[in-house]
Amino acid sequence: RRMHHAQNRMMHKKALDTNKDGSISQAEFMAGPSPFFDRMDTNKDGTISAAEHAAMKQKHFARMDVNGDGVLSPDDRKAMREQHKQKAKEKQAKMDLNKDGRISRDEFITAHGAMFTRLDANKDGVITRDEAMAGRPHHAPFGPPPSPH
Repeated sequence: RRMHHAQNRMMHKKALDTNKDGSISQAEFMAGPSPFFDRMDTNKDGTISAAEHAAMKQKHFARMDVNGDGVLSPDDRKAMREQHKQKAKEKQAKMDLNKDGRISRDEFITAHGAMFTRLDANKDGVITRDEAMAGRPHHAPFGPPPSPH
């Protein structure tokens, strides 16, 4: 999970560096994308309406209210932790190719190499922004928003 977040941050920084000089100026930063804003702006009109804001809050609450009783309780927090633990175990099991209960360096590299290969749709050895977005559609987009033209 941390590696995935680090990769996203790196790709986000590269997208912000629009003049490709290796640094991000204040102007580049301010003109850059806001994935959180983009997720909330569901109709993509460049603004967040009260209805969009409320919908995001409701969606967030529903994810946290694991038992669906309309109340956030210690049981919900415990259930969320268990869900996260289960997902982590499933990911680790996929990486443990020899099923010895441990992940070697080679297994770790192989697993992430497979992800790279899957994302590199045209097999040119480079993952473009479009390939990354297509390969991970459930995540918020990164990089500048598409031009309205």
